[in-house]
Amino acid sequence: MRRVIAAVVLMMLSSAQTWASFVSGSDLLEQCKLSEGPFLQGECYGYIAGVADIVGNFKEAGWRKTDYCWPASGESGVTLGQVKLEVVNYLERHPEELHRSASGLVYLAFVEAFPCK
Repeated sequence: MRRVIAAVVLMMLSSAQTWASFVSGSDLLEQCKLSEGPFLQGECYGYIAGVADIVGNFKEAGWRKTDYCWPASGESGVTLGQVKLEVVNYLERHPEELHRSASGLVYLAFVEAFPCK
């Protein structure tokens, strides 16, 4: 029993020390604001689209509730460019959070900018 408890404690400590995100909010904001670098702009758009796609997949599978809603498709639908602007605006309004994981901040930007009605 002591070995099991020791193993669990060791796993908890090691996972807490190694947990880190690949991209911080600061990193993403820098990528999204660079206008002369098409590669970094592509990373920005790709990152935001990736978060949107994975959360959308979780919703469709029933693993996640609907915390935000895109405007309807068609002329009044949202574009990736509009979503990027909302994410950048959110990051700029919350500089104290830029050390956090970009994926979580992108999600919070979606929730704030596109509430379900």
